[in-house]
Amino acid sequence: MRMIRKITPRFIKIIYRKIFKGKRTSVNNEIPCYIKEDLKPLISNSNIPCLPFGFKSLGISDNRATLVWNQEENRVYRYIRPNFQPMLPEVLKRINSCIDLRKMVVSHMETSSSPGLLEQQFIHPVTRIFEWPPSMVRSYALYMLDFIGLLDKAGLSLIDMSNFNTTFFEGKFVFYDIGAITVGKMEKNVFLSMLELLINPIILMSYGEYERAHHYLRQGESQTNNVGYRDIKGYMPKSVWRTYKRLILYVVNLINNGNVLQSCTKIKKYVESSFNIVKTTTQWESYSHSIMQSLSEDNLSLKYKNTVKMIREIKPSSFIDLAGNGGVLSVLLNKEVKYSICMDLDMNAIDFLYQYIVTNGINTIYPVFRNILDVSDDKVINNINMPRLRILQNPYKSDCAVGLAILHHLIFTEALTFDSVLDCFFSYTDKYLIIEYIDISHKSAIIHWGQERLNEFTWYSRENFEKAVRERADIISVLPSGNETTSLYLLLKRG
Repeated sequence: MRMIRKITPRFIKIIYRKIFKGKRTSVNNEIPCYIKEDLKPLISNSNIPCLPFGFKSLGISDNRATLVWNQEENRVYRYIRPNFQPMLPEVLKRINSCIDLRKMVVSHMETSSSPGLLEQQFIHPVTRIFEWPPSMVRSYALYMLDFIGLLDKAGLSLIDMSNFNTTFFEGKFVFYDIGAITVGKMEKNVFLSMLELLINPIILMSYGEYERAHHYLRQGESQTNNVGYRDIKGYMPKSVWRTYKRLILYVVNLINNGNVLQSCTKIKKYVESSFNIVKTTTQWESYSHSIMQSLSEDNLSLKYKNTVKMIREIKPSSFIDLAGNGGVLSVLLNKEVKYSICMDLDMNAIDFLYQYIVTNGINTIYPVFRNILDVSDDKVINNINMPRLRILQNPYKSDCAVGLAILHHLIFTEALTFDSVLDCFFSYTDKYLIIEYIDISHKSAIIHWGQERLNEFTWYSRENFEKAVRERADIISVLPSGNETTSLYLLLKRG
């Protein structure tokens, strides 16, 4: 009996090579895209994008548009499918005719290479709503209500609602899916979907249900996972629930009569007056507050002074502060880099940073509420209805990664090794890593784990740490970060 070969991604690639001729390019082990000489034959007869030389698929495609990326030149193109192309010139004309609306949408430029092909402003990094702190989510919801209202004034509307059509870029929210905008009035089901995807999670946050709210925000656009009204009813006092229910019925009536702008205004006023984010206490929320209140280089500790010195020595265009708390380094160096990312799992610390950058008008810092051990999006791709999460395998890679006072926490709390921590940290950078080593003899930082616990980590030593480092990188310099038991290492990644 003849055996049937198991179909694997590698087997699919082999078949594709036999069917198609020419060079190929692929990204993240997706089905390869075959190179064409120019942009004219971008769409094949089968309506599958065929990419020009140097372009890679972002894995973002729906029934309206496909997005492709020129990695070397950092250029992004959005191809609008033929049945949606007739409306495209009018959509662009109406957006460009409204100054306020134009500021809220990522810029697009039509190309002469192919009908329906737009060159889109390149945005990096791309942060996602489920990695934003509560105040940021609330600000985004109010932004979307303003955006939908402005679209309505321009005679435009959204075809559908997705939390992944917008990101935070250069200090403001920007809508980047031009294919989701059409001429005409917004339909009732789209508006209600917006309420379920955005407003209902904010209501959960206003009652302290952050984990549940972020779970729903992670779903993004799956219609089966929206936050239904039954999901929030149990957290609201009966009087508040009845008021909200009456408002929804009133808004539905407005939408049916074509009053989209009035509906947005009603919902916005209600959210602003009724649902404020309730703050809960977190372990590390005030770790950097005292430093931020009187932030100047003269008042910095030796650790921060030497870290800043190292960063200025290598002059990165960007850096990511892993477990960066309230963003001391990002704020200090915000005018010296193109952008910085501050990533931390403490929700209040990241929320504090977001409010700080908004208050002070800083547009180069990206606050990210995320576990630094989640180095890939694979952990959140658990739903076939979330294609936009496959944009990049490691969306937060920068020229330099910084990890201060975190190595020992990951080892003693998470039971990781030097190898695993270094591999994790290096996944965030193509070049440099600045990492702080704290010796086991440092009483105030280490001893609270207890001597019995520390006895399990007899391998934790500077010698073994440096051995693990040298397997991956060159040590450029070592500076003290406090007393003789703590040091900062500036490393250059090999390979």
